[in-house]
Amino acid sequence: NNGPFTLPPVRNQRHIGDSLTQGNVSWAYFGERWNDFKTAPGLGANFGALAPIAYLYCNICNPFLYSSSVMENAAARTAHLKDTKDLYEAILFNQLPAVSYVKPSTFNDGHPSSSKFSLFEAFTKKIIELVQLNPKLWASTAIIVTVDEGGGYYDSGYVQPVDYFGDGTRIPLIMVSPYSQGGIVSHE
Repeated sequence: NNGPFTLPPVRNQRHIGDSLTQGNVSWAYFGERWNDFKTAPGLGANFGALAPIAYLYCNICNPFLYSSSVMENAAARTAHLKDTKDLYEAILFNQLPAVSYVKPSTFNDGHPSSSKFSLFEAFTKKIIELVQLNPKLWASTAIIVTVDEGGGYYDSGYVQPVDYFGDGTRIPLIMVSPYSQGGIVSHE
């Protein structure tokens, strides 16, 4: 029984959140369905007449759940681990932390086994459009969009097998910002 932990916590190993906190930089990890998960971790969600199903929140995707500096400190958990509902509210009320990590639920993450890529695109588009609708926030925001490997479905190119495991799929990184020129593709 690890209590609030998915796995036993990692002790004495700093992460980016520790560095941000030490530098007095506000930050949060917004995981879609976090509120459901923290209420009853591991028990599943009940959708009316449907039987309980596996949680949509990806607990193994949240790197801060492995951290003793976050998970053993109730104030840190409250300050830094949030639901995407909190993200939307923070955007609307100009209360977005300086650094925000956003992770969609299992149904919206674009993974071929549980989702569709169009759902991930819609999830991302909603966030981008909400930020753009807030002129004050949009003026100082850079949104970095990337995806998990997703089984290689995102990569339309040939994946050359360089070694036993191959060279892996190409992972996109998209910058959305008023400072971005747009229309540029870097192959570096």
